[in-house]
This record gives sequence, C-alpha cells and structure tokens, in this order.
Amino acid sequence: MGKMRNVAIVGGGVTGTALYNVLAEYTNVRDVLLIEQHPGLARLNSNSKWNSQTLHEGDIETNYSRDRVPQVKDAAGLVANYASHLPETQIVRRCPKMVLGVDSEEIDLIWNRWDSVQDVFPALRFVEGKELALLEPKVMEDRTESAAALYSNNGYAVAFDKLSYSFAYGTDKKDKGFDIALETRVNAIEKTKDGHVIKTNKGDVEARAVVISSGTTSLAFAHRLGYGHGLGALPVAGNFYYGQTDRGEALVRSKVYTVQNDKLPFAALHADPDINAPDKTRFGPTARLLPAFERYNARTSLEFVREFGIDGDVALAVGKLLVDEDTGPFIARNALYDAPFIGKRVFLDEARKIVPALKPQNIKFAKGVGGIRHQLVDKRNHTLGKKEAKVVGNGIIFNMTPSPGATSCLQNAENDAKTIVGLLGDPLEFDQAAFDRNLRLPDPLA
Repeated sequence: MGKMRNVAIVGGGVTGTALYNVLAEYTNVRDVLLIEQHPGLARLNSNSKWNSQTLHEGDIETNYSRDRVPQVKDAAGLVANYASHLPETQIVRRCPKMVLGVDSEEIDLIWNRWDSVQDVFPALRFVEGKELALLEPKVMEDRTESAAALYSNNGYAVAFDKLSYSFAYGTDKKDKGFDIALETRVNAIEKTKDGHVIKTNKGDVEARAVVISSGTTSLAFAHRLGYGHGLGALPVAGNFYYGQTDRGEALVRSKVYTVQNDKLPFAALHADPDINAPDKTRFGPTARLLPAFERYNARTSLEFVREFGIDGDVALAVGKLLVDEDTGPFIARNALYDAPFIGKRVFLDEARKIVPALKPQNIKFAKGVGGIRHQLVDKRNHTLGKKEAKVVGNGIIFNMTPSPGATSCLQNAENDAKTIVGLLGDPLEFDQAAFDRNLRLPDPLA
C-alpha cells in the first residue's frame, strides 16, 4: 500500500479519528494513514445506535471519585469546545442532565456528592419536590418514595459516529500525506527494524509508529506482539428499550442517571433523549455476557474464542462476580431482561425507578440498538480492571477504550500525539498552545 508511513492508525472510531485530526491540526507530522476494516467510519462502538450518546463530565456519575473528576471534566470540555466550532448542530446537542436519588440513603449520597463537586461544577444544583416535578414531571408522577436529584442544564448528547466523520474529514491534509483506507482489514502486525509492518487484505503498510484503537481487538493484537498479557477481556452486550408517552412523545427531556453502586462494574440504568429520535426516550443499557468482537456478527464470536481462548483467569473473575452479593443478582437480573415474555416485565420494574408511572405499552425493545463493551480483566488478581487502558510498546500504542473512552477521545489523542512526536524525534513538535487555545480554553462546562 505504498510508501513508508510515519504513523499508521488502526481503527476508524472516535478514538482513532480524533488522533488523526490532532496529528493533522496540531503537529507537523507527515504521512499518516488511518486504516478501517468497514466500508465507513464508526460502525461499531462509536455508532450512536450502539452507545448512550453521553458526554461524561464527572458531575452526575457517582462512580467517579472526586480525584478523577477534574480529569474527566477536562476530557469532556475538549469535545464540547471542538463541537462549538462546528456548523453541524446534529453532532452535539445541549440537554439537561441529572442523577436521581431515591430514598433517604441515596439522597444523602447525592447531597454529599454535590457538596464535594460543586466547586468544580457551579451550575450543578440540588433539586427535590416541586422543583424536580417541574423540571421532569414524569420522574415524579405517581412516585410514593422520596426523591431528589443533582441537576444541570449544562449537559451534552453526542452522536459519536458523526463526530468521528468530522474528525476524519474535517481536516484536509492530503498535502501532508494524510490518507484514509476503508475496507482494509488488518490480518497481522509484525515488528521490523524501523517500526512495524501491518499486513492487510490490500497489501502491506510499513510505519515508524503504530496506534491500534480498535476496541478489544487492540488487546488481541497486543497479546500477539507480546504485550498486555496481564489483561483479559470480558465482552458485555448491552441492549436498550425505547419509551414514549401515550401520545407518542419522549418521557423525559433530561439525561436521567441513577446512583451507581461502586461495587458494580457495569453502568447503572439511565434514561436518555435519543439524538437521532427526539420523540423517544432510551432506557438502558442492560448487560449480559456475549463472547464476540462485534454485535450481530456471528463470525466474530469464533474470532474472539480463537484469540482469547477459554481463559481460566477470566473465568475465575467471572466466578467471583457471580457469587458476589451485589454483582451476582445484578447479572442474573440482566439475563432476564432479554428473556422472551418476561424480559420486558422485569425491565419495566427497574425502569420505574426513573419513571414510576411507566406502563407496559410505554416501552418496547429497541431492536438492533446496543453493541458490545469489553470490560478489562486483571488476570493476576482475577478482578475486573479499569474501564480504560493503554499499553505502550516499542513504537506501538494499544488503546482499549470502552465507555467513557468516547468522552476521552481528544484527551487521549493529545497524549498519543505527544508520545508519537517524542518517538519520531526532532524537528517534529506538538503545538500545545494552539491545542489549548482552540480546545481547552475557555471552559465550556464551568
């Protein structure tokens, strides 16, 4: 596939395209190739049908520690600032958001959360009673228990697939040798004296620096090259339900999150406006184990088993989850959500925590909506590892970035661009001042 490249990026989702954009706009690196196996970009995890379309800012996500909040906010702010320069309003949309606490224990928890983060998020408010009912009538209608929420008008819904296209095609740097290769499947990567050779169905690509940003296949490639053997992958499929009022309208106007149990590694149920279907509310995600690289693609199940095998360390981690008093019932309940006949009824009971008056006719299974997220496993301790991970090898970077990795796409690209510039050496440089001026300042989430 032509000349030696300075950089090859494997994966055309929001993480890979963000790096492609940052290298083009904020470095003097030349000869960069973005490789994507599908006919178009962002067909998997970045597809807005397969994720919750949320820009995670760290305020209403109660599972983020106070120490992590500034980092998460910075990452979200970069995306929000990027979007502020775009004419395409359908990529990012402002929307209210809240985390809902039900009963005295959860209300105390979100009150303490508010107290700990309000200096970082001055727009965040504690609301209850009539004010909460005014903001979200369906959240309070027919509610018998006490409820309160942390609320802000400063939320964002993001179509990460459209954002990926903006990153990739919003920068015209063909004069610098920036190219995109679609329908190009990577079969193998081999280390060479000067970098790596990437073997594809369309020929070989040689590159001095390689970045793999292709979800769990990043970890598979890392294992093949001798990196990241302390990590395993637990594939979790997520489904959603659509909800509407009897008049065919969305049930809520805000992103309504529920309190996250710190012991659960999976997302708590939430209700979201759908950026592609404004007349619907999307409830979810559910979570069930499904060994595959891609949803709705049986061939990738065989590929997943072939790459990761029957891993005893991952099996031990799953066993610990099943017997845990918190995660065991959670996994069992989520398995029921997809069951014929009773699944909808069981899910309805859970969704009523957000909308108490929800009736069976108000929700239906969102067919074809929801993808696979691969939870990383610490194989040494047989526990679930971090939600995001990066493995840096000799001239190669592997990004494993499930949720909230999409939120971190530009922050991750900033870090990878600096690593690449350092690897390739003088006279290459990263223009930090321009990056901060365009994407970090001013703070859109203040």
